[in-house]
Formats: sequence, C-alpha cells, structure tokens
Amino acid sequence: MDIRKVQRSGNSSFIVSLPMEWVTAHGIKKNHPLEMETNSDGSITIFPVHMPSSVGEARTIAITQKTNQNFLLREMIGAYISGHQTIELTSAIPFSAGIRNLVSNFIELTVGQEVVEEDDHKITIKDILNPSEMPMEKTVRRMYTISKKMVCDSVLALETKDKELNSQISKMDDEVDRLCWLVARKHNMFLGYPSIARKEELSLKSSNLFFLTARSIERISDHAVRISKYSPTLMDDPRAESVMKTLVESGKISCSVYEKSFKAMLGRDAVSANSIVEEIAGMDRDYDKLLSKEFKKRAEISIPMAYIVEGLRRICDYSAGICENVINYRD
Repeated sequence: MDIRKVQRSGNSSFIVSLPMEWVTAHGIKKNHPLEMETNSDGSITIFPVHMPSSVGEARTIAITQKTNQNFLLREMIGAYISGHQTIELTSAIPFSAGIRNLVSNFIELTVGQEVVEEDDHKITIKDILNPSEMPMEKTVRRMYTISKKMVCDSVLALETKDKELNSQISKMDDEVDRLCWLVARKHNMFLGYPSIARKEELSLKSSNLFFLTARSIERISDHAVRISKYSPTLMDDPRAESVMKTLVESGKISCSVYEKSFKAMLGRDAVSANSIVEEIAGMDRDYDKLLSKEFKKRAEISIPMAYIVEGLRRICDYSAGICENVINYRD
C-alpha cells in the first residue's frame, strides 16, 4: 500500500500527489481534468476523464498437438468472461481444421468477438463491441424475455401436446447463454474499471445484482430445456393425462412466480421480494405431495414426471434466489 502525506495549499485547499506509475499509465498531463467520487465508506475514487482506448490485457493461449479442444474452448470463454479485449492463439505448427472450426464456434457463442488477424501460426480475436451499446440492465432484460418465453412455452407445449413448440426451446437456450456470458464479462470489467460502470450510471452493487440475476436466469432456462426434453414422453402416453393437467397447473404457477420475482428485482422492491420468497417456501411442500401422490399411481411414467416436477421446483427456487438478492444487494 502506497501511503502519502496530505500537504496544505493556500488557505482553503489540501493536496495529495498522484503516483507516477498511475499518471504515466493513463497519460495524465499538467492541467488534465480528473473526476472524483466520494464513496459511502468515506473513501474517494479518482477517474481520468477520458478512458483508455482499451481495457484488459491480451490473453495469449499457446496450442500444441496435445491441446484438448474442449478445454481450449473453455479457456477462450474464460478469457472472454474475464474481460480480456484480445485473445491470441499461437502454435508452432499450422493450425488444424479442428482448431479453426473451434474458433468459429467461439465467435458464434460470444457477443462482439471477431477474428482480426489470422495465419498458420497465430489467430487474433478482438472485442469490437462498444460496451455502451449493450447496457447491463438491457442485456438482463433481454435474457429474461427469452427465458420467460422458454418456461411458458415448455408449459404450453405440455398443455397442448405441441412437440413443435417444444423443439424451439433448446435453440433459445443458446442465446440466453451468450447473453449470460456477456453480463459476466461486463461485471468483471466493471470491477477492474469502475469508471466504465459509471458511464452506464451503474453502481458496482447494482452490477453485482444484475450478474447474480443473470446466473439465476441462465439456470432457469436450463430447467425449461429439461422440461421440454422429458414432456414428449408424457404426451405419447394416454395414461399420463391427469398427471399432465396437474403439471400444467404447477407450471403456470412457476411462470407467475418467475415473472413476479423479476419485477421485484427491477423495482428493487424488497417487500415484494420477501413475500415471493415466503410464497415459494410453501410451494415446496406442494411439489413433494405431487410427487408422492403421482408416483404411487403412475409408476410407469415416474422418471419423466420426476424430471419435470424437479424442473418446475428449481425454477421457483432460482426465482426465490433472485428475490433474496434484491434484499441483499440493494443500493
């Protein structure tokens, strides 16, 4: 920790010198304007008025013949989420077709990433997205819109026995994943460069709330996919008619709870959030009763039914998690 003494300047001002490393890194010159923000803990944060043209160091990943492609993709996604503006892949031998296809998959899976340089031994991927074009709140709202449709469509497909509607749900899940990674990336960038968050008029506490909400939405979407995966088995079995009606009723309740939890998050409504948490706590017993009752009557369809019931339960659980975060991370 660098400790500096306060000096007096004139009759009404006190001054503290700035570290030369920081001044040099940000190109600060004489008479350069700086912004100062007083934090709730009494500390002061100093920002250059003009942000550097790029943030986050480049991440270089060396590839060999022994490189596992699944692990490589995870490394690239990790570098993206960590906030690196540039990802460089290097190899002593020419890149294989498999590596080039993996890079193409990575570009499709992420937002704002493009290959800007490519030859046999080096591939450079850069972030070309202007952060201000995808504000975090707007991104989380988009995630919720897609995810809610996934949940409601999975219930509607069960109600109408519409397998075509079911088949679209997994495709929407890919878009939710892309946006979730983008939210995680921006949150990490905000932690390293708080002035970027300030440009969105977003506190770090709000950024954390949106990040945690995005993670819950991503998991809710996964359970919508699981419901859509196992519901066709019930659709094809005439013995499942009564079970399906019960599941549809429970599914509509899950959709409603999810919607209310997201509205509470947007409004930072802790009172509503607490009511929703208590409502969901009572629903847990209802799901237990449903499983116990229907297992005894319909053992032959118990496996798909159990997956669907658990999916609906988990949607409610993650909705409760969103509400708990509203209470815990209010500004």
